[in-house]
Amino acid sequence: MFIFFRLVTVSGIIYWLAQHIKRIVHNAVIIAISLIFSGAVGTIIDAIFYGVIFDYSDHKVATLFAEKPYGELLHRKVVAMFYFPFWHGNLPD
Repeated sequence: MFIFFRLVTVSGIIYWLAQHIKRIVHNAVIIAISLIFSGAVGTIIDAIFYGVIFDYSDHKVATLFAEKPYGELLHRKVVAMFYFPFWHGNLPD
């Protein structure tokens, strides 16, 4: 369901971008919408392949195409840019 929602959202962003290109708006607007689009596509790729390509990288370089990946296909999670393991648990528990 989440990936379907993301695909619909990306389709809307493509339509939004195409409309602005047709109207010949300022290049900064086109670049901004393109960056939003690329972030949305990156999130979809993360949601599909999270934990499948790399293994855990706790304080080391992650192994590409690991024998024992920590995730599975269509796991619906995304990789955060920064990870600070100060606290472990689930909220609101």
